[in-house]
Amino acid sequence: MRILTRPLLLAATLSALGACSPAALTPDEIVPAFIAASQADTRTMRMEWQGTAAMHQRENPAFDPGMLNQTISATFDFNGPDFAGTINSGIGGDTEYVSYARVSGASFVNYSDAGWQRNVSIGGQPAPELDPMHGLTAADVAYEALDSLDGRQVHRLRVLDPLAALSGGLFDQSTFLGSGLTLNGPSDYLIYVDAEGIPVGAQMALALAANGNAPDVDFSAVTLEIHFGYTFSLWGEPVAISPPEVTGGGFDDIAPPPGIK
Repeated sequence: MRILTRPLLLAATLSALGACSPAALTPDEIVPAFIAASQADTRTMRMEWQGTAAMHQRENPAFDPGMLNQTISATFDFNGPDFAGTINSGIGGDTEYVSYARVSGASFVNYSDAGWQRNVSIGGQPAPELDPMHGLTAADVAYEALDSLDGRQVHRLRVLDPLAALSGGLFDQSTFLGSGLTLNGPSDYLIYVDAEGIPVGAQMALALAANGNAPDVDFSAVTLEIHFGYTFSLWGEPVAISPPEVTGGGFDDIAPPPGIK
């Protein structure tokens, strides 16, 4: 019987590992893999979100309608359509936070530790869709190139119409009290995925103009500049999201659906 020498043994081991490893995806395969992963009903992940949002009046840049130079940081866990997490926002040195949860179709909110409320809408507005990739299709995304993110090789994808892609979620028109939003300058929404098409990060830089009116604010004279960065992790890891204990009445308090106590 012949004994493998160390170099031959190493070569055989590497050959066996190579035979078991999946073939690298081509650029044409990356976008479909990304859509399959990000839109899966059973996808699990953790999203960390940081950024700034600035609102200005076109005729008077010094005018502050209440959102000037807002900082945002958040962490959310997702399991399919369910999610839970907290958004911290700061304006002028003051910091507030709002916690959101959605479990089996029921939405919950907790304003700065005032107690969890169960509601269908928040002040007449639907609960936000916080996953920035929600609802994307292959037609919405284009492959761009290999890139690096935090020292890691990734594939860079571009969302072709950032505002349209987000209009059913984070930038739903009702988020801005019914005002219409339009792009108002160069805007980018880039998503970074690994070799298997799994999202690892995203960057968003949007210049927007609002059109419409609300009490005390003429949105037709308002522009917004948004810079958001996202990190996605724990993809496919077990994530359990339970309904919080409701302690407040809420705007539209309703009986929970079956299975939620």
